[in-house]
Amino acid sequence: MDALSAGAPQRIGSYWLAGRLGSGGQGVVYDAYDADGNRVAVKVLHAAGDRALRDRFAKEATAARRVSSFCTARVLAADLDGHTPYRVSEYLWTARIGGQGGALTDVHFTQDGRRLAMNVVFEQKPMAKEVVLDAADGHVLSSAGTRYHGGPLLPGDKAYASLLGGRFVDLATGKAVGSGFGPTNAIAFSRNGLMAVKEDATGRVGLWSVDGPAQLRPAMPRAAADLLLLTFSPDGRTLATVTEQGVLQLWDVASRRRLGESYQLGEDGAASLQFSADGGTLYAGTDGAVHAIAVQDERVAREVCARAGRSLSPAEWERYLGGAPYQNVCP
Repeated sequence: MDALSAGAPQRIGSYWLAGRLGSGGQGVVYDAYDADGNRVAVKVLHAAGDRALRDRFAKEATAARRVSSFCTARVLAADLDGHTPYRVSEYLWTARIGGQGGALTDVHFTQDGRRLAMNVVFEQKPMAKEVVLDAADGHVLSSAGTRYHGGPLLPGDKAYASLLGGRFVDLATGKAVGSGFGPTNAIAFSRNGLMAVKEDATGRVGLWSVDGPAQLRPAMPRAAADLLLLTFSPDGRTLATVTEQGVLQLWDVASRRRLGESYQLGEDGAASLQFSADGGTLYAGTDGAVHAIAVQDERVAREVCARAGRSLSPAEWERYLGGAPYQNVCP
């Protein structure tokens, strides 16, 4: 935030201006407070006399009010017809992290959503920095130098897994904790304390207990090709994998057995992979599309009936849905 420039207004409507957050082609955005001391962002139009600009400003305010509040900053108030048109929105904080030359990587919320952990890497410097922010206002809770690049947070949110370093790293100190699990480019954690790691040497998925960590035997069978993404179902019983060629496969964790046939998402892999909260649907984000794949028995049965228009034979069921109990899906 920058200080108010000479000649800048001290108040807009009933809002006191504390500083200048930024500006663009349309207007200036100020850090401001209402009469009750609540922090807000006030956007003031540059050229109040430009009718076309006023109209566009008004349309944007109307459109923003229609968008769900979890998608964008909520519009709290607006004066679009006065001498100085302005719009008041919820204040969404910004924070400058890392200093000059630092690049943010591996940004993750803690499970309770109250903290935000991120890794800052620097060109031509061996040390990185692990920074934890308060998600409510962006102030720094901890900052530690580390030689380990970032990765996803472990259950409990006290450490993260450095994929390149193959180690768990304490969030507060930046130091390695526990034993190593080897460098990898794909990793996932379950809520019940399991870790799935792509083993570069074998192409298999290794299962580990996060306590230690300690490797569990046997490993999963070899996947269809080089793995890109891994994710556990909410109950930890199913593991989903996607290869670099976009092949999706499901695995039963307890038996190490593959469930059903492979599913081709596309030729360029996937950017994201996540189960629904109830574990019944798997969502995969690819270039320009989101795939919703039913994985719960009842949902699979409904989709099979809708697509095939008839029940599958036992042989067809075993081929396409092996591992799930046979059902007469179109009674």
